[in-house]
Amino acid sequence: MCSSHCCALYSLTGILFLLFVYTILSTQPFFVNGIKDVHAAKNNALGAMLLFVGLFLISLAGMFRRSMTGDSNDGIGGIGIGGIGVGGGRYQGYNRIYANLDYRPVETLDYQLVGSGT
Repeated sequence: MCSSHCCALYSLTGILFLLFVYTILSTQPFFVNGIKDVHAAKNNALGAMLLFVGLFLISLAGMFRRSMTGDSNDGIGGIGIGGIGVGGGRYQGYNRIYANLDYRPVETLDYQLVGSGT
């Protein structure tokens, strides 16, 4: 599960990259090889950038909602990506790891080196 902060950072990175691509295609398209229709490529970059802007706005709304409700956790385990045993988020009963570690001494075996002459 992606947190609002993670999605906002991802979408901001996408916006900046696609803004760079759109700027290059608008000002100096000869630097980008293999594009036959520059106008269509510019429109595609602009459309993808607008989708990232929408995702960024939704992420900001999610962060604002979490800050207004007082919920400081952005994910199941409190670290934003479904961590187990850290923080204690909304699903407090399900975020712990229980391990049955039975520390009994193990028998040691004596090995003889083959070919050592002993």
